[in-house]
Amino acid sequence: MDDLSYIYSYQSGPPITFGDVLLTGSAKDIRLSNSQRSAAQWFNTSVFNRNAAQQLANNLITLSPTFARIRSAAYNSSDATLLKHVQVREGLRMEFRIDALNVFNQVTFAAPNTNPTNSAFGGVTSQMNVPRRMQAMVRLQF
Repeated sequence: MDDLSYIYSYQSGPPITFGDVLLTGSAKDIRLSNSQRSAAQWFNTSVFNRNAAQQLANNLITLSPTFARIRSAAYNSSDATLLKHVQVREGLRMEFRIDALNVFNQVTFAAPNTNPTNSAFGGVTSQMNVPRRMQAMVRLQF
């Protein structure tokens, strides 16, 4: 008996949450199109006040901590298993199995920096994916 199993997982990215930020433009201008977005600039930082001296401890009018359609990267992952049974003799069988998690080593970026006074504001500085992992197993059945 031979078996190949494949599992594909996709999850949309979680919404990006902003803390106590000051908008100088429209909230509609925060989102960048897919062609404009990069790890260095995930959203439009020009609509935020980035001057540290002008940041407020508390605002009288507060914004929602999330904005429509502004999300972290989506999670894509492919896992595969290859299984092979070999009959050695009557009453004795071997099973060979190889598991590969994140078989294509797909990168998933973490949420971007949302602190407007930080030099990395709007940029992604880490990953949240699991690196490719493989494991092999041999089992003797009698």
